[in-house]
Amino acid sequence: MTIILLLIISFSASFIDTLAGSDGLIGMPSLLLIGILIHQVIGSVKFLFLI
Repeated sequence: MTIILLLIISFSASFIDTLAGSDGLIGMPSLLLIGILIHQVIGSVKFLFLI
């Protein structure tokens, strides 16, 4: 269930990112609400900026 929720969040965050250009507006708070630790969330967002 968590994997499906993460996929939905990532697709919606990337869609909003393409339209508005706001990188962490949806992705970071939603990952924090799922229960992922803050340093893991920041690391994953920083990793996605490199790609």
